[in-house]
Amino acid sequence: MKILIIDDDETIIGLAKKLYDNHPEVVSVRCANTEEVMKVIGKHHPVDVIFLDHNFEDGGIGLDIVRGLKLQPKPPIIFSTSEEARDGDLHDQYASLGVEWVGKPREVMTEKINEFLGR
Repeated sequence: MKILIIDDDETIIGLAKKLYDNHPEVVSVRCANTEEVMKVIGKHHPVDVIFLDHNFEDGGIGLDIVRGLKLQPKPPIIFSTSEEARDGDLHDQYASLGVEWVGKPREVMTEKINEFLGR
């Protein structure tokens, strides 16, 4: 099981690294823009699941990243986002791409990652 966590928030990435320090199968990377995200995903492919931020510093959004992925097999992607995910249209867009989303509070993300780790 290989889990890739990508976010532009240094706090989120720092927390993930601290929580999963003893789990080499969890890779956490800070990316400021969508170009970096695509490079990181390509570098770490294949992965079993990707936790991906929704908004990046360059104005790019995770939905566009998913639409642009050409990976085969395409791993499950779970967006981590905050209040934007409460928007019904945004939720529908996630669903139309077959991806899931979880809220940004640390507990929600940690619970979902632990689910994949079987803990």
